[in-house]
Amino acid sequence: ILLKLAGTSATIENNNGCVEVKEKSATITCPGAYYVTGESSDFQVIVNTPATENEGNTGIYLHNATIKSSNSPILVTNADKTVLHLVKGTTNVVEDGNGNHVFTKVNGTPDTAKAAIYARDDLNIKGAGTLTVKGKFKNGIQSSNDLKIKNGNITVEAEENAIKGKGSLQISGGTLNLTAKKGDGLESDECEEAQDGSCKNIIEGKGIVDIRGGSVTINAADDGIDAANYIRISDSTDA
Repeated sequence: ILLKLAGTSATIENNNGCVEVKEKSATITCPGAYYVTGESSDFQVIVNTPATENEGNTGIYLHNATIKSSNSPILVTNADKTVLHLVKGTTNVVEDGNGNHVFTKVNGTPDTAKAAIYARDDLNIKGAGTLTVKGKFKNGIQSSNDLKIKNGNITVEAEENAIKGKGSLQISGGTLNLTAKKGDGLESDECEEAQDGSCKNIIEGKGIVDIRGGSVTINAADDGIDAANYIRISDSTDA
């Protein structure tokens, strides 16, 4: 399935009945492979695929795509796992704006997408292409669960945190150049919180930043790397 972006709309080729285009957004409702190309000035790609593990992942293939939106240009509201593929030889841009970034969660309550690329569930990023993310609202890339970056040439400039995996953040390859104007370069902060918002108790397996490979350059106003539980940087098998 191919989504061709143009301004504030998009056209679909080979639609499988699982992409609904409305004003300034396209919502993907089934797992599968979706290629995104073209350039938008104010348009969102939304993933809402409440699938089980047996039904597969939702793959978003960025193929020379420039996705700009006043809200969150790539928004995963519900999915087992979403994989963002940076197609080899392509250059891609994701940039949000000063919209309210409000969306509706599965339970019907409102929430705020705090990043240009924002996922409520697990998110993987991989591929040999280039991705530039500009988080003008708050963060650059964020998952409310586990975020894994496997490779790619990724540049992030964000008003607050550059990359955040709330549950955990794992980097195993790629070249990352990160700028966090008011926050952290890499962050994972899931823990049991006290009433004042501080971290009261560590949650096993959560709040971890794990760097296993790649090249990471960070310029941050606050912490370069911040984890509620621990940070591990390893080369091969030696931490």
